[in-house]
Formats: sequence, structure tokens, C-alpha cells
Amino acid sequence: MRWNPKSSLMLAVFASVALTTLAFLFIFVGKPGGFESQIGYFFAALPGSIPAMWISDWVYRKGLNIFWALEVSFNLAWYFLLSSGVIQLWKLQTRLRAEG
Repeated sequence: MRWNPKSSLMLAVFASVALTTLAFLFIFVGKPGGFESQIGYFFAALPGSIPAMWISDWVYRKGLNIFWALEVSFNLAWYFLLSSGVIQLWKLQTRLRAEG
């Protein structure tokens, strides 16, 4: 597959990597809120953490510790779906404006 900077897939991939990186930096470098309120920021910025915790807890009982791999993977998938949805809505809006 050739790299096309205007393709929706490439834009969604770049956006998801950027958003995931910004979310991790916000949580682990910026440290928003106090001790108690930081958990709310954690789940708001990294919503893939919830299924990652459940699955990694189940897998940890089997002898493997894969929390961070699941954490990054699920949050990348979340932000990819979010980014591609926004890109598709943007394309639909611009196409409808051009037609009407």
C-alpha cells in the first residue's frame, strides 16, 4: 500500500497515535488533579484501560503480565475508531456542502 497523506486510513492512524501519545503524556507527565481525582482523568483520557484491566487480570492469573501491551493497544484502537469516525463525518459534511 502506497502512502497517501490524504487517505482516511492514514489520517486516522496518525491521529490515533497522536491522541494516544497526548493522553499518556497528559496522565503520566502532567499529573492532573490530586491523588483522588486523577483516576477520573485516567479513565476519561484512556478509556481502553477498563477492558485492558479486566483482560490483563484474567491473563495474569494464567501467569502472564501483559497489562501495558493491552493498555496501549486498546487505547490506540479507541482513538483510531474515534478519529476515523470524525474523518468520515467531516468528509460527509464537505460532500454535502459541495452538492447543496
